[in-house]
Amino acid sequence: ITTRLVGSEMCKETDILEAEPGDYITIARKVKGKNEWYVGGITDENSREALIDFSFLPKGKKYQAVIYADGKKADWRTNPKEYVIETRTVSHKTKLRQKLAPSGGVAISIKELWVEDCFQENKGSSLIELSA
Repeated sequence: ITTRLVGSEMCKETDILEAEPGDYITIARKVKGKNEWYVGGITDENSREALIDFSFLPKGKKYQAVIYADGKKADWRTNPKEYVIETRTVSHKTKLRQKLAPSGGVAISIKELWVEDCFQENKGSSLIELSA
């Protein structure tokens, strides 16, 4: 589902990636005028595994995704502040299975990788994997 937001200054496009009213939702939003996206997912008091499909990204490009996710022992009642931060390369073919803790969620910042970013990511290596 794609929705055009009226009056939104920051974001131009919103995609609902998965949802069950009252239980969970995962949304992707494109930043207006930039090749950047934000993904946010949240669940109710039940833990679950979100399936985040990155097919909303343009084909033929690679992106750096910074993922802010619930830690292994995160729980809204007993350990609400446990989280992990992970960086990975994604493309329109990527499908991410992400554990959501009870009443937890995930936030992902996505930016297009440029060739110089790939060199930085590989610490100057001349071998760069560009296929998705």
